Amino acid sequence: MPFEDDPQRLGWRGPRRGFGSRAQGLLLKGLAIAASVVLLIGAVAVSILVFSVVLTAMAVGAVYLWWKTRSIRRQMRAQRRDLNIIEGEVVRDRTEEMTRR
Repeated sequence: MPFEDDPQRLGWRGPRRGFGSRAQGLLLKGLAIAASVVLLIGAVAVSILVFSVVLTAMAVGAVYLWWKTRSIRRQMRAQRRDLNIIEGEVVRDRTEEMTRR
């Protein structure tokens, strides 16, 4: 028996037919297509679920960080009120220097 006609090889359909699906009938091919569509839809559903979980976790993390840094932001705002900014230059209040002397 020649090597090309060996029926035991996986995926081999004959000397001139090449590699292909083992599904011979129309019903089996339809089932294979339906299974592929179901798998594709399932993969998209799982990816949407993972995306929404990650997005929710990021939003919760951002709110937590915002909440924990509120006192620092309040201090920064208080420090900014003490300075007069004119065209990007910082101008100190002279009355504070006068009272120290």
